[in-house]
Amino acid sequence: MGSIKVSVIVPVYNTESYLDECLQSLLCQSQTDIEIICVNDASTDGSLQILEKYKKADVRVKYFTIEHCGAGAARNRGIEKAQGEYLYFFDSDDVAGRDLLKKAVQRAEETQADIVAFHGYTFETGDIENPTFKSGYNVKAIGNEKRVFSYRDFKQNIMSVINVVPWNKLFRTQFVKDLPFRFDEISSTNDIAFSALSVAGAQKIAVVNESLLYYRVSHKGSITSSKTKNLENVTFAIESVLKQAKQLPWFADIAPAVYRFAVSNYCFAFKNYCTNARNESAKQFCAHVHEAFNHDPFVNLTADGIGPMYSVYDYIKKYDFAQMPEMKYESIIVSLTTYPARISTIHNVIENLCSQTKKADKILLWLADSDFENGEADLPGELLEQQRRGMVEIRFCENLLSHKKYYYTMKEYPNSIVITVDDDLVYPKDMIEQLYNSYLRFPGCISAMRTHIITINPYEKEILPYEYWVREQRTKKLLPSMQYFATSGAGTLYPPHLLNEKLFDKDTFMAICKHADDIWLNVMGVINGVATVPAVPMYQLNYLENTQIETLYSVNVGQGENTLQFAAVRSWLAQEAGYDILYQKLTDGSAGNAYITYEQLFKYVNGATVIDGNKIRKLRRIRTEQKREIRRLQKRGATLLEKNEAYKRKNDALREKNTALKNKLKKQNEAQKGKKSIFHIFLNGSGGRKFKKFMKKFKKMLSH
Repeated sequence: MGSIKVSVIVPVYNTESYLDECLQSLLCQSQTDIEIICVNDASTDGSLQILEKYKKADVRVKYFTIEHCGAGAARNRGIEKAQGEYLYFFDSDDVAGRDLLKKAVQRAEETQADIVAFHGYTFETGDIENPTFKSGYNVKAIGNEKRVFSYRDFKQNIMSVINVVPWNKLFRTQFVKDLPFRFDEISSTNDIAFSALSVAGAQKIAVVNESLLYYRVSHKGSITSSKTKNLENVTFAIESVLKQAKQLPWFADIAPAVYRFAVSNYCFAFKNYCTNARNESAKQFCAHVHEAFNHDPFVNLTADGIGPMYSVYDYIKKYDFAQMPEMKYESIIVSLTTYPARISTIHNVIENLCSQTKKADKILLWLADSDFENGEADLPGELLEQQRRGMVEIRFCENLLSHKKYYYTMKEYPNSIVITVDDDLVYPKDMIEQLYNSYLRFPGCISAMRTHIITINPYEKEILPYEYWVREQRTKKLLPSMQYFATSGAGTLYPPHLLNEKLFDKDTFMAICKHADDIWLNVMGVINGVATVPAVPMYQLNYLENTQIETLYSVNVGQGENTLQFAAVRSWLAQEAGYDILYQKLTDGSAGNAYITYEQLFKYVNGATVIDGNKIRKLRRIRTEQKREIRRLQKRGATLLEKNEAYKRKNDALREKNTALKNKLKKQNEAQKGKKSIFHIFLNGSGGRKFKKFMKKFKKMLSH
């Protein structure tokens, strides 16, 4: 293959606005021994003239034109022309990092790998200075970045370990030419089969744990535009994988990975491109997948075999197109509100919502006219820039306090899924996806990231006040119940047409429930017989910094306003219906409503195995008295500890004083011992002998 190290294959179709930047980034590579094979897919704009200019300026640039067949066909023609030791497939609207080829080649030669995978960035046109990390492979699954692996190490999921796109891989040319498959020659989704099957067919795969290129998003006309999927092509591509994988000698070993890959891609296409019930292509696609999931090899797959897409698989398998409630919504809208105290940080929430693994069709931010009298002139630059970039729509409205969060969106978009969020939280990247998956399992329910349990005392036939409810329940049983209370700001999904028509009675909710939109929303579901289901086993709130100085929580919970507002709503409904409709709906035990009994609740709270029939109020009083006694004993214990510390300090002082006295006496004794020693010396000396002789004579004289 001569002195050419890398053949870069670039399909080109009507990208004159980006082609200069693309080719410049390739010609400036630190790996210089390359050829750039541009395959002009019958462009009708100025792309061909740009290719001719670069071909004349640098002998490494080559191009030829084919009949318009799509990127798959263009890449296949490029493979036939390639003379380099390695192949790299690059899109004509993307930008390569300077050391992309050098680092990938270095890793390939260190490991003798067939494929080297790496990460990238995504960026919007005109904003390459603010890219977003785009994973090229599953870092957690692979573990050590120095590892070299193959299908033998990932028999259950080898086709999902590396992202199924061509731009995140360097290929050894001979390996590609020996493969029994090529890119599918279809107008879209033409890279899925080749990208997945090449990984399954490689004997050695290595990685570079760096982002080496910039992948352009959010523009029309790109060959790889991800928003204009043809569902017939999706079906073709997945069936291509199923068919061609069988050509690999080790297909039996990787069959679970192949089926998992096929199911995941069917489900992904269903979730993202089958929302329009009037689309004939969507109808045919859903019918095809429903049929496929009810026959071999998919019919008996388990949650372990499928992974995160199992709930979607189960949904499609269960319903044919005519039965699919999922097809009845027009779009997914995330709706929120804020006020002046938090307007400076709201752009962080918007950024978080835009980076979700499943994207909303629209994000709506509702602001009160009375809070921002000068309109957009009162808004921070970061937020206005997000609106300019299409990340959020800002709407001004009447000040309905926290009810702005849902009221106007549900009224304007009655056929859409609405997800409500707060203005002071950081959400998990998969929040929308988790809620949507829950919705697919329970399309007739409200799905919530965070729920409380409305506590009911059946012995006195009453709903207990809000302060006695079980907060932030944790359960592995993600089943619906009307006693689950969705906290709307933590992320709650409301399907269309489930809430009671009284929802929009703003005069009433502003009079009796103006600070508690979640109470109003939950009650409007319950009186329509709609249950709530936890989307996740547990959920921990993660607050934005500097947003908790002024909160509704301190009023609603800290000052007991939730108890008063819930009681007011319940009383109003009872007057409207002529009976306690809320209690009746919560305890009716109808299908789709798992009634949480008094016994189950206390097992949940206390871990008890047996509960007698004592009244709940008595138990609450006992528990309250116990808590008070504990606090009293703790306070008394703290006082005793303080006294004990004082005694210890006094004792230490006395001990020090005693030690000082002992030392003083010891010195005095030593001084006395010293004097006694001199007297003895005197007595034992010559003077002492004379003194003794004198005393002997004196005693004898006295005796006479």
